[in-house]
Amino acid sequence: MARYRSASGEGGVAFATLLPGGIYQTVARTIYNALRNGLVHSYEAQDIEFDGSSVGLAIAWRETPHLSVLLKDGKPQLVLNMRELCERLSEQIDSFRAELRADANARDRFFTQCRKERVHTAGTPEQVQAWKELTQKTAEA
Repeated sequence: MARYRSASGEGGVAFATLLPGGIYQTVARTIYNALRNGLVHSYEAQDIEFDGSSVGLAIAWRETPHLSVLLKDGKPQLVLNMRELCERLSEQIDSFRAELRADANARDRFFTQCRKERVHTAGTPEQVQAWKELTQKTAEA
C-alpha cells in the first residue's frame, strides 16, 4: 500500500499507519523489518536488539492485548495482535479506496505505479533464450 499511496515503496511506512502514535511510530520500522525479514527469510520474526538488550516479537490472534509486553523464558516479547492489525489495515484500505474515488491525482498515481510493476525483465541471457523458446512453442501450438 505504501508503494501506491505514497510512492515510497517502504513497507515500514504503511506498517507505521497501523500502529498508535508516539513511541510506536519511533519503533514502527524496526518492528516491521524484524517481522517481515524474519518471516520471509527464516519463517519466524527476528529479535530486536538495542543497548545490550533484546526483545522478541510474539504474534497473537485473539486474547492477548495488542502491543502488550510479556515475558517468555525471561525475555520480553512485544505482542502483535493480528486481529487488531487486520482491523487497522482494513480501515486503511477503506480510506485509500475513498481517496481514490475522490482524487483524480491519486487515481493517476495509483494507475502509473501499477503499470510500472506489471513488468519483470528476464535477467540472464539463458533466461531470455528460454523465454524465446517457450513463447515460440506456444505460438506454434
